[in-house]
Amino acid sequence: MERNTLRIAVSAALAAAVLIVMMAFMQAESFAGTYEFQDPLGEGVSTTVRWPADASSDSVSYAQLTTSKKGRITFSADFTCDVALCNSNGDVVSWGSDYYDDVIPNAAYACWKTITFGVSKGKTYYLRITGIPTSKDSSGRYVGTVKWTGTKYIPGKAGKKKSRAATIKRKKTVKGLIVAGDRKAKWYKIKTSRRSVKVYFNAKTDYMIKAIAYYKKGGKTKSMKVSWKRNSNGTTGFSFINPKGAIYIKVIRVGKGSGSYTLKWK
Repeated sequence: MERNTLRIAVSAALAAAVLIVMMAFMQAESFAGTYEFQDPLGEGVSTTVRWPADASSDSVSYAQLTTSKKGRITFSADFTCDVALCNSNGDVVSWGSDYYDDVIPNAAYACWKTITFGVSKGKTYYLRITGIPTSKDSSGRYVGTVKWTGTKYIPGKAGKKKSRAATIKRKKTVKGLIVAGDRKAKWYKIKTSRRSVKVYFNAKTDYMIKAIAYYKKGGKTKSMKVSWKRNSNGTTGFSFINPKGAIYIKVIRVGKGSGSYTLKWK
């Protein structure tokens, strides 16, 4: 009996050790062949970072950060680079999949100078940065400045499906948040007897967030779509004349995008 108990204990210990090694290996693979910043990036602090002298324009580096708030973070750099948000294992959870996720500090529009992600509180993330500065220090290492800032953003009520859509009151702004990795749609409902309805929609995102409106016309269900891209300005939305019945609005991420948004109707 004692021998069996010992065997079980030894087997469990070996299995745990193997699991730890495998997890460490997976972590190493996620960051294999890349440059990692030596220290986690401090929140709201402009940080000078140096890359190796043999780095190239397609070099990939990772900067660790831990969020103190649920909401969104913004990242900026004084050099052109491609940015994606990864979880603690180095797996990408939010990115734009094309040039919308670039940080372009010399662009004319302010929306290009930062990139925004939706995040959870108290989680460790990595910023995956592709590209390097053009400036060098006296030792030949590339040197640049990066910064990230967290903003608390608490979303209002949203339905998980159409039948449980949250009602939006007239002239009331509803906040929404799509955290990195969140694939679930957010549902809202407008109930009104007004002859005309205008819905306003905008967002802060690393890529794109889409709103889809469903309504009745001629006894049939119709739909309209609008998208808010990272480089969008102003406000977009929907207009309805003599809407019949309730208007339902579904908000979803596009690709692996994340961020925050608002909805309001008059």
